[in-house]
Amino acid sequence: MADLRLQGSSVLLQCPTCRGPMSVRLWLMEAECWQCETRIEISEGQRAAIELAQKRADPQVVLPTRIDPIHTTPPMKLVEPVPPIEVRLPKKGAADNSSVPLKKPVELPSKPLVIPVRPAVVPPRPKSHPIQAPPVQLLPKRKRSTTSRVIDFLSIAPAWLVSLLAHLVLLLILAILTTDHEQDRGILLSMAFSPVRQKGDIESLILKDTRAFDLPLPKAMNPDDPNDAGIIKEASKFAGQLQQTNYSKGFEPPPLHEVKAHLHQPYATTSGLLSRDIRVRSEVLRSNGGTLLTEASVARALRWIAAQQKSDGAWRLDSFSYEPGRGEISSKPAATALALLPFLGAGQTHRSGMYREQVREGLDYLLKIQGEDGDLRGGTEGEAGMYVHGQATIVLGEAYAMTKDPRLLEPVEKAVAFIVGGQHRQGGWRYQPKMAGDTSVLGWQLMALQSARMAGLEVPERTLVRANSFLDSVANTNKATYGYMPGQRPSPNMTAEAILCRLYLGTSPDDESLKRGLKLLMRDYPPSRDHVDYYYWYYATQAFHHVGGTAWNQWNESLQGVILEKQMLQGKNAGSWNVEGYLAEKGGRLYVTSLATCTLEVYYRHLPLFESIRE
Repeated sequence: MADLRLQGSSVLLQCPTCRGPMSVRLWLMEAECWQCETRIEISEGQRAAIELAQKRADPQVVLPTRIDPIHTTPPMKLVEPVPPIEVRLPKKGAADNSSVPLKKPVELPSKPLVIPVRPAVVPPRPKSHPIQAPPVQLLPKRKRSTTSRVIDFLSIAPAWLVSLLAHLVLLLILAILTTDHEQDRGILLSMAFSPVRQKGDIESLILKDTRAFDLPLPKAMNPDDPNDAGIIKEASKFAGQLQQTNYSKGFEPPPLHEVKAHLHQPYATTSGLLSRDIRVRSEVLRSNGGTLLTEASVARALRWIAAQQKSDGAWRLDSFSYEPGRGEISSKPAATALALLPFLGAGQTHRSGMYREQVREGLDYLLKIQGEDGDLRGGTEGEAGMYVHGQATIVLGEAYAMTKDPRLLEPVEKAVAFIVGGQHRQGGWRYQPKMAGDTSVLGWQLMALQSARMAGLEVPERTLVRANSFLDSVANTNKATYGYMPGQRPSPNMTAEAILCRLYLGTSPDDESLKRGLKLLMRDYPPSRDHVDYYYWYYATQAFHHVGGTAWNQWNESLQGVILEKQMLQGKNAGSWNVEGYLAEKGGRLYVTSLATCTLEVYYRHLPLFESIRE
């Protein structure tokens, strides 16, 4: 038995399979269960009977009848047949409890039926024709639930609308369940600088003013002047490259607070190279007299030097690509050591900076050619021998001091031992081990020993005492100026080099002989465009820097105007310097460029010996 309920032009009933609600429109005569897909169909006779009952009875009259499914998708059990229904209507003029049977019972044969279930709209019943049907069972009026209303709506809605609603609900659920982990993150931008321009590179990473790098301008420059503004803009592009704190994977630089603490304390040998740290170099440069233009000049030079490196990691002094300015000496170890010095001076190691790969390949080359006894000359013959070893030892010592790479420790120890063992009994060094010394070669060996001390290595005190004795032998009577070898006339080059060595060996800047020597250099041999000598400037600049004071300020101001002007800014050798000065022709363009670059790095290359960095 199935309960049917008339609503307007539709019959509501339960599905004979799943007992779900179904709605059959009389004009369509078919319906399909929205849950189990059971299809039923009303015959013409059933339709006529229902319409008759609808006209004469209350639309809420229950009509027991049998509706058999004609098709189901899932397995189902058919409803047992039931007797035909009998509808009694009140007899005209009879009492309310009387009824007259129809002449023929209304039987609703079973047929399939296919329409979506939808609650029919019940038309208002005419007030002039009340219908009474006492024997008919009336369904109790009950409030319909929200779920029922939704089901009714979905049963009559088009398929596309149901699909749209389902997808919208799904998207809403996904939006609620999804957690926004990225909401508080900022935008991360990364960039890399390369000395080699490639297709697609961004050419203009230039800030509008130099405050972004916190580097001062020379006093004579005016940012509001169009010509000066163009120079500042171009310099900012290059100087900015050296501000990048790029570290190799696994490398941990010393804590920044410790580095800054050492900058403002009296000089200590083991912390002498901390001022090269990329994170504080701008502060040190500004405090010691550097400018935006000096830093841009260093950046240009490093880019040129990097471009000259060979496939085996080495450099050459006699490369034809340097023309004009090809060096006379054919020594790859010498060229490699000279090329690496300015990289390390700017804080560029094999573990930090934008030139890590170039420095690593250069160091690998020096380690490859080092002998078992520590010799770094790599077969270099003639006068360049101990020059090469001293310069290469400085490179290995500084690289180890700045990175503490254990791979470099033993090579540095061996190289230092080779210097100690090669000292002449009178305290000097020259072209070959054990030769009677000269001031020029001695200066490079002492700087190598100083680099080893900065790396924490022990240097025999006897070696340093004997070196000091050799300097006494080449000094003039008042020890203010120095010559190349004992008994020779003093020269500005040897005087500047010897004064720097004296400072590292412990002579006070208040020493009268030292003060007289610096005064003579400033008076008689100031930086000059007419007397260019990068070797002299390299050593004199370091000496004045360590002493500090008014003499340093005067020297620095004069030097910057000359050395910056001499740098090439155009052509294939842009960033380098032309060959001029002491030993320039032997070393060539790479040699003088290395010395000039190290000279412009003086502001942070070594911490001042006698003054802490000012706040």
